[in-house]
Amino acid sequence: MAYVDEPGFVYVNPRLGDIFGYSQEELVKMTASDLVIEEERDIVRTHQERRINGDRSNIHYQFRGLCKNGNRIDVEVLQKTSTYKQKPAVIGIVQDITERKQAEELVRKSELLSVIGQMAAGVAHEIRNPLTSLKGFVQLLRAHSGGKDEYYRIMLSELDRIEFIISEFLVLAKPQVVFQRKREMQPLLEQIVMIADTHAIMHNVQILTSYADNLPAIVCEENQLKQVFLNLLKNAVEAMPNGGVVTVSASVEDGMMLIAFTDQGCGIAEEQLLKLGEPFFTTKPNGTGLGLMVSYKIIANHGGTISVCSKEETGTTFEIRLPVR
Repeated sequence: MAYVDEPGFVYVNPRLGDIFGYSQEELVKMTASDLVIEEERDIVRTHQERRINGDRSNIHYQFRGLCKNGNRIDVEVLQKTSTYKQKPAVIGIVQDITERKQAEELVRKSELLSVIGQMAAGVAHEIRNPLTSLKGFVQLLRAHSGGKDEYYRIMLSELDRIEFIISEFLVLAKPQVVFQRKREMQPLLEQIVMIADTHAIMHNVQILTSYADNLPAIVCEENQLKQVFLNLLKNAVEAMPNGGVVTVSASVEDGMMLIAFTDQGCGIAEEQLLKLGEPFFTTKPNGTGLGLMVSYKIIANHGGTISVCSKEETGTTFEIRLPVR
């Protein structure tokens, strides 16, 4: 427990000491920021400012904690407001979620590999097309010793496309160090659209894009967002077995980055919308439901939200909102 307008703790229970390795006597001389790794102390300060400015709602967030022995742990906090000795106070319920986060990461990686595996046939198809072009132009060059610059340009362009598709899948599949940094959204979305384009063609689906001018960069973990975008785009394509159009858009609305994936598929029934994101709930015959669960978790860890708007026999829109900071 801590007062709203004072940085230190008023009272801590023994369990908090067990989690971080401090005694109760040591903890009451410390502040909440002392228990957070330096790179994430702004998270705690931001919520403290909300309280000082009068916000009395429950606040639920995660951070990486710093133990007395130097170990780092994943921590989840639920803050509630109360009154202690006639002064506004904050009660924090702290939980060590390190093992849970490790399990979630295993699920995330397995689901990503599943998506990559399902799209492997499309990648092979995509690679065969440029190779056919390259073989054809090489044969033409052999027949005409003078050669043509136009042939060379086409060949180099096709080789660049092969290299990009292969490298993107390898980057997504291999283990990555989670490190958030500022990234431009439009190039990131364009990369995912390029990867999914062959999968769309095989389903007779066209992908259209619409990006607002001067989109700001946002702080994110690039490969995790790519996984979310790839999953939602793949789902949108597969929601239209008879073909159609998928629209990918990005804009800024009320200080948030808004990224939307809209399909013209069969839609989702209202009673099913409430279950989206739950483990093993899926609307696809061969789906696991883990893809959306992982996507919801990744976006929540970025401080954002995913919302769904769907109308049966008309289509579905998944909207991602991420903080611009």
